[in-house]
Amino acid sequence: MAEHVASSIVGFVRAVVEADPFGLRPSPTPFDFDRVPQDVIDGSYRLVPVAVRSVGALDYYETRTDTLDLWIARAHNGNPTATMDALLTETHSLVSAVARAGQAYDFDLTDDAWGYQVRPIPGASYTVAQITLPLSYAAHL
Repeated sequence: MAEHVASSIVGFVRAVVEADPFGLRPSPTPFDFDRVPQDVIDGSYRLVPVAVRSVGALDYYETRTDTLDLWIARAHNGNPTATMDALLTETHSLVSAVARAGQAYDFDLTDDAWGYQVRPIPGASYTVAQITLPLSYAAHL
């Protein structure tokens, strides 16, 4: 594994979600979608580092697993069921794309803790997917 820092891992994931075919945009508000204007909510995302775990260290290097939560908002335009179905497909595609990026940039999507949930927000005109991505990599102490 190559040496990384947490910010480079976040940068790799941002590059994946912003590139084609996903074309997502960073949310104008960093912690929730509540104050995002409805005309820009569709395709907004937030990437939130939520945990860091060091597995071990040797010769000033450690193996780290950082958990990132990727939140995606999609406007449902009156059809939340179709939006949920589309988000389920997009969620699986994004997880696959992050795993493939890991091969290119030398980090691993661990298979023991990744997961997702898709749900409409009561009273809102959008549906949200939350994807939990545990990413393992080598870091310099």
